[in-house]
Amino acid sequence: MITRKQRIEAAKKIVLEEEARVENKTGAELNNLKLRIYDRFRSNDLEYEAELLMTYDVAMRANMTNQPNITYNFHDNQIANANFGTQIGNISASLTAINSKNDQRSKDFSSGLKQLTEGIVNSKELNDQQKKEALEAISFVGKQGEEPPEKRQTGVLKSMLEGIPKLLSAGTSLVTLWHTVGPYVTAFFGF
Repeated sequence: MITRKQRIEAAKKIVLEEEARVENKTGAELNNLKLRIYDRFRSNDLEYEAELLMTYDVAMRANMTNQPNITYNFHDNQIANANFGTQIGNISASLTAINSKNDQRSKDFSSGLKQLTEGIVNSKELNDQQKKEALEAISFVGKQGEEPPEKRQTGVLKSMLEGIPKLLSAGTSLVTLWHTVGPYVTAFFGF
């Protein structure tokens, strides 16, 4: 069992390594940095630190004077944030980065992911585990949307996009929603 001090040292090392890789410390690159740190924390069994990072990010964004214009409409914010805060934080970061591209295809993609996120969280037909899995898929798709086309994991992304309707299949309205917004999501990636 590693000590608290060892966990802090491991987390600090990851942060410094990832920060050293960043050339342009603005906008999307900073979001990517945060997500890389989060992924490395999780892959190194630093789950608590990963959650702490996302909590800090949400708190910082809540206090920003120039906040991005992404608002979710959840029926019960407290439950949504408690159960799915990490996934929602990741999706929000992706939408912020993608919205900064300011073209119609990016706006359609972001709108589709936002609607899917709201639909999943608000669904009465999906249980918490199904919601978590669906939000993880949406989070992955959003993260891939931030990447330049040459850096995307195309095979995994195609499989994930093909699997989303199955993840949503317990919710009839969500399948209908996917059929409405899914074409915008897949078109963003050129599929």
